Amino acid sequence: MRILEGLVGAGLVLGGVSAVSAEYFLTQEATREIQDMLESGEWGIRTSWPLASGRNHRAANTPVDFVAITVHVVRHDSGTEGVDLGLVDAAIATANRQYNDPASGYFGYTFFRENVQFIDSDEFAWFHMDFYGSSELGALIVENPIPGTVNAYFVPHFQSNRPIAGVSTLPYGSGPKGMALANSGTSALPHEMGHYFGLLHTFEWSANGDECASGDGCEWGGDLICETPADPGTDWW
Repeated sequence: MRILEGLVGAGLVLGGVSAVSAEYFLTQEATREIQDMLESGEWGIRTSWPLASGRNHRAANTPVDFVAITVHVVRHDSGTEGVDLGLVDAAIATANRQYNDPASGYFGYTFFRENVQFIDSDEFAWFHMDFYGSSELGALIVENPIPGTVNAYFVPHFQSNRPIAGVSTLPYGSGPKGMALANSGTSALPHEMGHYFGLLHTFEWSANGDECASGDGCEWGGDLICETPADPGTDWW
């Protein structure tokens, strides 16, 4: 699957963006849906969402999907400590290089910054992500989202009990979608896009047993993708 090839190349293993630097939000609802798809044989990367809009489209006579991004600049009540948009644009440019390979003739997703929104809130400026409890992601991504775009929220202070710089929803489940990234971790954007479009970590899924080094079990272990090698796992995400 050509789109899958581009996503795998985005660095959700240990290449590209370090797996230490990013995370995604696997809700119980999404977990159940993935498990149901595995059991029914319907598992796969869903390429129709969230590209079905007037902003996100395949250009005429080209094989490229253009994906609009809304950058939400979260600042303090005083309007200070907003992310440097130059760093965001650099991260988008990196994502475009990782999701496209002109040398091999492969063109996948091309991202562009369409909107910039400002949220002045001390509450959201101090973003909390607790892997063993609650997350503020669900509350943040319903703040002024722009439909038909990838809503990316950049926060001055990203506090977590793991050393990460970003978190994203997966496309599974019916809840709102989006991602949050630290102002100092804009380089995690390409990694989070992989999660946003449905990729798990290579050491991720073990509900049905671990993937073997030989590749046995790749359909129901690891990242559920047989094209990627088995990964023994790590405590660092």
